[in-house]
Amino acid sequence: MTVRKYLILLAVVIFGSCGDVCLGRGMRDFGAVTDANWRQLLTVLWNPWVASGICLLILFFCTTSNCLLRIDICFGRVNDWSGFDAAVNCPPLARGS
Repeated sequence: MTVRKYLILLAVVIFGSCGDVCLGRGMRDFGAVTDANWRQLLTVLWNPWVASGICLLILFFCTTSNCLLRIDICFGRVNDWSGFDAAVNCPPLARGS
């Protein structure tokens, strides 16, 4: 793998983890959604933590799709008999000449 591929994979990790952290922090600031405050649910989008978390997760999905299209990496999920999910890294498919 080249340096560019490693940088793209690093971007996937950074965007995903930072997006989860920002979104979690913003939702903790908002609190639980109850019958009393469900109307204020749309106002959470203007919270800077939630907005930055959403933007970072959009970048995460874009870089993940870039990995799947250009780097020849595929991610799969395997369910075994115990019900636990395991992420597996599939070998790249052979390209035609």
